[in-house]
Amino acid sequence: MARTSDLSDLCQRLGAELREPRTEPPLVVSWGEPAAELDALFGGCGVVLRHDREPLDLTGEDRARFLHGLVTFDAKSAAPGEGRHGFFTDIQGKILADVAMLALPDRLRLWLPAGRAEPIEAHLGRYRIADRVDFERPGDLATLLFAGPGATAAVVGLTGARPPEAAWGHLAAGVGPGSACILRDGLWPVAAFAVTAAAETAAGWIEELSSGLHAPARLCGWRALDTLRVECGVPLYGREYAGDAFPQETGIEGAVSYEKGCYLGQEVVARIHYRGRVNRVLRGLELGSGPLPEPGAEVSFEGRSAGALGTVVRSARTGEGIALALLHRRAADPGTQVEVAGAAPARVVEPPRR
Repeated sequence: MARTSDLSDLCQRLGAELREPRTEPPLVVSWGEPAAELDALFGGCGVVLRHDREPLDLTGEDRARFLHGLVTFDAKSAAPGEGRHGFFTDIQGKILADVAMLALPDRLRLWLPAGRAEPIEAHLGRYRIADRVDFERPGDLATLLFAGPGATAAVVGLTGARPPEAAWGHLAAGVGPGSACILRDGLWPVAAFAVTAAAETAAGWIEELSSGLHAPARLCGWRALDTLRVECGVPLYGREYAGDAFPQETGIEGAVSYEKGCYLGQEVVARIHYRGRVNRVLRGLELGSGPLPEPGAEVSFEGRSAGALGTVVRSARTGEGIALALLHRRAADPGTQVEVAGAAPARVVEPPRR
C-alpha cells in the first residue's frame, strides 16, 4: 500500500525532477518538458502534485462556533459541501495563516499552508476552554491540482464526477478506499480543482497520467505552476506575504467578512477597512529580459526600501521576467519604475487576473 512518504520514489522513478532537500509530498520542480507543461496549464490541463497544503480537522459539536471566533470568514453558515477561504489573524490583525475550510458532514477540514498545521493547532488549543471541539491530523492523503481551461473535463475523466461550480465548493467522488474529495480552488481566476485522496489512490493516478492515459491532461511541475500563478496574480502564503501582513494587503477578494461580528484581530482588520488603508498592496513587476533576480531581492523607490520580491518567473507569453510583490503604496502606482537589487530597474503593474 502506497503512503505519502512513498511518493518521492514514485515521482523520481517516473522521471520527475525533485527539489532537494526532499519533502513529503515531494516538490516536483518539473517532469522534464517545461514548454509542454506551460502549454498544458495555459491551453489545456496541467496536473500538479501539491506539496504546499496540509490538513487539520476539527470535530465536535462546537466546531463551527469555535472556529468562527478565530477566522476572518463566516464559519457557521457553511453547509456540508460548501467551503470558505480566509485567514487566521492574531490580536493585532496580522496573518497567522491563510486557510480553506471545507464543511464535511462530521467535521471541518482546514487546508493550511505546509508547515502551519502544527502552530495553528497550538493556536486553537490556547483558545479552547470549555468548547466541545477536538483536533485531528489526517495522514497519508495526497492532492493533485488540476488547472487550466481543460481542468473540468480532466477531473471528470479521472474521477467520473463533475466538479463543483461554486468557489470552495467540494464533493465526494467514489466510495471506500478509492474515494476522493474534489474542491474548486477559489483563489484561481482560471478553472482549478484540488482532488484529494489516499496516497495509494493518488499514486495510481500519477502513474496513469505519466503513461498518457488521461491525455491531453499532463503532469506538470511547480516551476510551470508558479508561472501560471504569477501571471494570474495569485499570492501564496510564505512567498508573497507572511506573518507581518494584514489581510487587506494580500489583495485576495472575499477573504474577510465585515458582517460576521467578532473574531480575534477583528477590531484592527475592521478599522483598516472602514477608517484607513494599508501601507502595502500586491503588485506585479515587469523585470525585462535580463537574468532573473532572486526571490526576496529588495525593491526600492527614490532611494528607500519599498518591499521585496515574492515569486519570480519568466512570462509564458513574453519570455521576460515577471514577479509578484507587496509594495509600499508610495511605490505602487502602475507605471512606476523601481530599483531591484542585483537586477535592472523594473516597472510596476497591477497584478494580472487572467
